[in-house]
Amino acid sequence: MLQRLRHPLRRSLIRKRLRQNQLDIENGWTVELKDAKGVTVSKQLANFVAWPVREILLDDGLSTTRYIDIQGLLTGNKPLPTIRLSDIEFLGDLKKSLPRLWGIEVIIKRGAVDRVREAIQVLGKDRQQETIYTCTGWRDINGQRVFLHAGGAVAGDGVRVDLSEGGETLGRYVLPLTCDDQEQAASKVFSLFDMLAPHIAYPMFAITFLSPLCSILREEGAVIDFVPYLVGRSQNGKSVIAALFLSFFGDFDKNSFPAKFNFSISSIEKICFILKDVLTVVDDYYPAQTSKEQAAMKEVAQHLARAYGDSTARGRMGAGGRMRQSWFPRGAAIATGETRPDIGESGMARYVFIDVTREHSDYEALLELQSHKRFLAEFMVIFIEWVAANRDRIPALFQETYRQAKGRLKSPEYSGRINESVSKLFGGLEVFFSFAKEQGFLGQEEYERHGQHAFEALKAVLEQNAGTLRAEMPSQMFLAAMAEIIASGQGHLCATNAAELPEHHFGCYDDEYAYLFPSLCYGAAKNLVESQGKRFPIGDKMLWRHLRDEGIIETSSDARHRNTVQKRLPCLGGNAPDVLKLKKSFLGL
Repeated sequence: MLQRLRHPLRRSLIRKRLRQNQLDIENGWTVELKDAKGVTVSKQLANFVAWPVREILLDDGLSTTRYIDIQGLLTGNKPLPTIRLSDIEFLGDLKKSLPRLWGIEVIIKRGAVDRVREAIQVLGKDRQQETIYTCTGWRDINGQRVFLHAGGAVAGDGVRVDLSEGGETLGRYVLPLTCDDQEQAASKVFSLFDMLAPHIAYPMFAITFLSPLCSILREEGAVIDFVPYLVGRSQNGKSVIAALFLSFFGDFDKNSFPAKFNFSISSIEKICFILKDVLTVVDDYYPAQTSKEQAAMKEVAQHLARAYGDSTARGRMGAGGRMRQSWFPRGAAIATGETRPDIGESGMARYVFIDVTREHSDYEALLELQSHKRFLAEFMVIFIEWVAANRDRIPALFQETYRQAKGRLKSPEYSGRINESVSKLFGGLEVFFSFAKEQGFLGQEEYERHGQHAFEALKAVLEQNAGTLRAEMPSQMFLAAMAEIIASGQGHLCATNAAELPEHHFGCYDDEYAYLFPSLCYGAAKNLVESQGKRFPIGDKMLWRHLRDEGIIETSSDARHRNTVQKRLPCLGGNAPDVLKLKKSFLGL
């Protein structure tokens, strides 16, 4: 029987180790040896012999999970295939887990689980031990700083990485060992600036080369808390552009993105957690055919914005009421879509929207570059090696540029997250262009030219996003809706001294101000917005506070401290109702 065991130890050593622990093998059974009045007797424990062949430590960069691969032999010389148990399963009820994996022929006697586990452990002292990393990005291994990818590690030999938990597409995140022709690789990379409009090229380069810096910057308190979003009609090239920039990290095309907006939230969470210090793409926010499908994609878009914008994940409740490990984003992401998701001002502010049309790119040149995309990944290896050598000074370089950009990149129309996001993109570009200059890929004149062009491009992106976000502000939604209601004749204002009140009377006006009836106007504006397929984000009392804080309405100066004022109106017989007082110009009057 023992001669059939596929165990690395000799038969005699197997028996010796078991007997040292009052265990043995007898007729194919694992048995316990007991002394009965000077006579050794055996007690059957299990109708098989099992031994560990490998112990695996799965390391995701945040926590570790241990697994044991076990082989066995059933009575009658029947081999039992290799199975894998987690450490929790191995330390739990083997009487349940082993029959579940090996079949109902496997028998463990009552009360024998602990001794069977001990027998397995005794025979596992010579097992193989291996660490498998289950994420990408920077990691210290045996005192060496390496960059993990699906094929192993940059600057590390013999490192195993398995990203399969995030789906088979993650296996494409493979970087080459080295760059054989740096000059040609740099030529291919910088040709992208000739193929793309500046407002696309510079943000895309920024987020791509910020990706390997995510964990480095996070340690210094700087978080990439936004998602660039390529938006344009179908066939305008946004997916081709996204795929090319994703190809800096592996072998990708427009049909092989890691995630899509029709994925579940939990799967996107897991993917973004695994893809540490690299770029990912969440592709294809499209006009859905059903309200259910649309609501699901909007939920994903909202969650993606919050996950990156707040650098957090959903709380996850496990069995027994205990919180489970949460998966938060650890790299950077790009989103693509045919439209902007209607997720309100706060959610949209966590995206940086970049308009894409066919006129914004040399589409044929982009397709041609796809056949040479290996140069992009080779160039990224050069950058990663440079980052490793300059790790200590990169955060200061980024932070200083970011702080200066915040003082220069400001929109007069809108202040908020978008200003910080665009400034961080500029900080990422400074790191990238500094690398390119130091490596000899750019001269001083080209470096300065790119810096000026980058500022102008990001300024344009800022203004475009500021305008979009301003339109999403509840106050601006209300004013736009009221202006449309009045202009279309759905509602009317009359002069304060009018002799006759109009139908659908929403307020009054004089030479300078409009006086709106609050409840009527809020209800009408809300209905109009919702009839256009959008959601009015706040209630009336909160809306009045927004209007007050933004200086749109004038408030009462009396002891009431209300957001309305009392205005005596001759057209109402001299009554003085509570009204919203604002300049007529806010309504286009």
